[in-house]
Amino acid sequence: MVKTADIVIIGGGCMGASLAFSLARRGVKHVVLLERKRLASGPTGKSLAILRQHYGVESMVFTSQRSLEIFSHFDDAVGGDTGFVRTGYVKWVAAHDRAALEANVAMQRRIGANVLLLDAADLAGICPGVQVDDVAAAAYHPDSGYADPIATTLAFARRARDFGATIVEGVTVTGLRLSAGRIAAVETSEGVIATPVVVNSAGAWGARVARMVGVELPIQTIRPQICLFKRPPALDGMHPIYSDSVTGMFYRPEQARLSFVGIDVSEGEIAKPADPDAYDESVDSGLIARLRPPMEARLPAMRWGVSRGGYAAIYDMTPDEQPIIGHIPEVEGFSCNLGWSGHGFKHCPAIGLLMAELITEGRTTGFDITAFRASRFKEGQPITERKYQGGSKEWMR
Repeated sequence: MVKTADIVIIGGGCMGASLAFSLARRGVKHVVLLERKRLASGPTGKSLAILRQHYGVESMVFTSQRSLEIFSHFDDAVGGDTGFVRTGYVKWVAAHDRAALEANVAMQRRIGANVLLLDAADLAGICPGVQVDDVAAAAYHPDSGYADPIATTLAFARRARDFGATIVEGVTVTGLRLSAGRIAAVETSEGVIATPVVVNSAGAWGARVARMVGVELPIQTIRPQICLFKRPPALDGMHPIYSDSVTGMFYRPEQARLSFVGIDVSEGEIAKPADPDAYDESVDSGLIARLRPPMEARLPAMRWGVSRGGYAAIYDMTPDEQPIIGHIPEVEGFSCNLGWSGHGFKHCPAIGLLMAELITEGRTTGFDITAFRASRFKEGQPITERKYQGGSKEWMR
């Protein structure tokens, strides 16, 4: 185990690995990333890794765009293969949400996102086999898709090592030492590392790490569930990623004949607290059966779809479902990048660059992170996003 470091990153998910790479490439000599299990073993490894730009918060559109540019040319920009598959992304809404969708699309287009506003009649050629009688409008992002979250994390880690970073798996952070109100060292199961800077990228364990220096973060760990279905021959081939605001469900293709099907985490019934160290990784009994009626109503051919089981993951959620990014003023040398609420993967390349700039230069250029400060909740200034009311959720009950 190393004894000293210029910067210690806690958490070996996609965010931690991206930051380690960006810092090392900037020339920071002693970057150490600590992971308690193995790289991508937390929320990252179970991420659906959807790369989309559809947000109601301008800054999230900005960082997802920049990240998509990197994912699209990852071997040149970073080095390695992320398994990126371009499928397109379609977000559709009911009539009462049309105005909100139009406003979001206008904002996205204004800052450069390649997005089209479509009527329901326009969807036939893009979304074959989808029933759209209750759909009023849709946003279509043709450049979107998905990647392999584990391959991406390992690629960042490998390139970070190439630039001199040290990555240690299987080590648990047990404490943080302070001296005169600033970071002095990280205590681990394998020894103590003296360092002036710590970045908390521990995700679902991030609130626990923050408490080591007396900082309380409003992060709750929840347990989202994903089901997998084999599509019938009538739906052969890849389909776009579908985000169905009417039912609160989403569909993401996996290979030629498989699809992940899930429920938006903002739906209260599934957003239940979970212990990241002891949560049920299987889907709840009866969930697959409950998903079938709305899925078959939306995609009638899925009457012949075959269940391939499912799994549960964990998300680190903040009250406004937006991340906590930046320095923690109460403790000099302590920064956070966590609370991504299930949508962090798509931002990790850009956020790694921005965090590296913040840590080494003391500022970020082209992107103001002030809104993502940890203190916004105590100040009564959460980030507001233009959202959709959706439709009836009776099927979830």
